[in-house]
Amino acid sequence: MMDPITMHAVWAFVFLPALLFGTAVTLLSVLWLILFVPVFLIWLWFLARICRKAGFSGWWSLTTLFPPLFAIMIWVLAFVDWPVAGPRVEILPPHRP
Repeated sequence: MMDPITMHAVWAFVFLPALLFGTAVTLLSVLWLILFVPVFLIWLWFLARICRKAGFSGWWSLTTLFPPLFAIMIWVLAFVDWPVAGPRVEILPPHRP
């Protein structure tokens, strides 16, 4: 049987890398959140401004939280008549007999 001091040294040797890795992952997660949250809020603000300029509610920018819904929103914004825009005018080439 090992003495208690040697036993503690073995446990420290075995679990120290796991503890250091866990600490590093925690720090990176916190750093990632500190950087990601402001960038995401700016992204939502930009999208809300685009939606409001098009005549829609700025709350549509929250569709970014669910990517399939966001893809549908992009298609809807591309093909629907915008409330702010005037009537659609189609310019046709002159008819030549």
